[in-house]
Amino acid sequence: MVKLRGTIIGVMTILLMLHACSDDNYRPEVDQETMTEILTQIHLADGWVDLKGGSLTRRKDMRNDLYDEILDQYDLDRETFYRSYQYYTDRPFVLDSMYAKIVADLEEELEQKREENMKLREINRNPEPEDTITMQLRDSIRRLDSAKILKIAPSGQ
Repeated sequence: MVKLRGTIIGVMTILLMLHACSDDNYRPEVDQETMTEILTQIHLADGWVDLKGGSLTRRKDMRNDLYDEILDQYDLDRETFYRSYQYYTDRPFVLDSMYAKIVADLEEELEQKREENMKLREINRNPEPEDTITMQLRDSIRRLDSAKILKIAPSGQ
């Protein structure tokens, strides 16, 4: 049993070394930084599609359209993207570091959006006094909107 375990470990070590040596000269067509940007956009697109809902076919079509738009931004076709993606998936430590950056960037963006929303809520609670011209314009727009509603409403109401 010990002899078999030693043989298996030896064979696996040789296979791993051969695999590592054969890939030393290959470099992906999409560099790590660009791939990280693309994957971020793809994950954001996936989230947007999931929020939009719809049938599975519709969501698949939306995803494909968005993926094509994202890849077009980087002058890439799907084959080139997938070859490079495969390169990174074959190197889990590199892919993990890429996803750590993706998550950190998305968390930072989310925090910025939260802060912006809090500032907007605060402004809406405590609006600064408007100048006379702005108040007149706002009132004029409100009156025009009311006039449009009155013209559209049926005469019996």
